[in-house]
Amino acid sequence: MILADPNRLNGADEPLLTAVAAGLEARQPLATSLCLRTMIEEVLETAHSSRYLRAVRHLESCRRLAAGIADWGRIPPHNAYVRELLRAYGHRMGFLKKLDFDGLLLPE
Repeated sequence: MILADPNRLNGADEPLLTAVAAGLEARQPLATSLCLRTMIEEVLETAHSSRYLRAVRHLESCRRLAAGIADWGRIPPHNAYVRELLRAYGHRMGFLKKLDFDGLLLPE
């Protein structure tokens, strides 16, 4: 369901998405990444600065998971996603200050 229609995920339902992501992580890294991305975007869209560190951790998890994803299908791969995220939310300085830019992208 997550891969079929990721736009239906609701980033505001963080407890549910966190539980789903934890349950899928070992078997479905792409679906897990989509759950994490949704939570990241919710935090940045609503400018919840108190949750920026959590969003950074989710992004780090996405990078780790991305290394094990061979087929992204129609989902933007990790590096493309990060570049778009930075383009769209580069004005969220509190978030940017928490990022480790050296470990943000996968080697290309």
